[in-house]
Amino acid sequence: RVLDSLTTVIDSGDKMLFFDDLFLKSIKKLNIKENEVDRSKIKNFLDRDIMGLGKIDTLFKNLKVRGIYCYGLNIPVIIDHSDLGNVKTDVIFIDNVELNKLIKNIAKLTGKDISEDNPILDGVFKSGERVQLTLGTDFLNGKFVIIR
Repeated sequence: RVLDSLTTVIDSGDKMLFFDDLFLKSIKKLNIKENEVDRSKIKNFLDRDIMGLGKIDTLFKNLKVRGIYCYGLNIPVIIDHSDLGNVKTDVIFIDNVELNKLIKNIAKLTGKDISEDNPILDGVFKSGERVQLTLGTDFLNGKFVIIR
């Protein structure tokens, strides 16, 4: 909850500095040994889940992935890969809470808001990718499309 509120207050550059500082203070406070491999793994997972796109972060960072398509709950995410074409992934969203959280994070990256009152959004990331988002509600299935 604290991190969710911080994402709205701190811009992405400041957020990364804040995240790094918080990470270092946390591992010291928890007496985690300074093993660089473990530290790097922990930081990568936290970065992916808090600062990035969660389950689809790795797919998004792969430059050969031209599109990422999620058509709803319990349906594998499909990617459009430049070498392999359309490929079903092992990424599946099984509840609306997780999917809607990702959809809201994607919306924030476009600089726009999505809500139950306004559950459909078309936007563009600063890096140029186009997104179409639908927030899961009582009447709509949550889904998203990201295209390079």
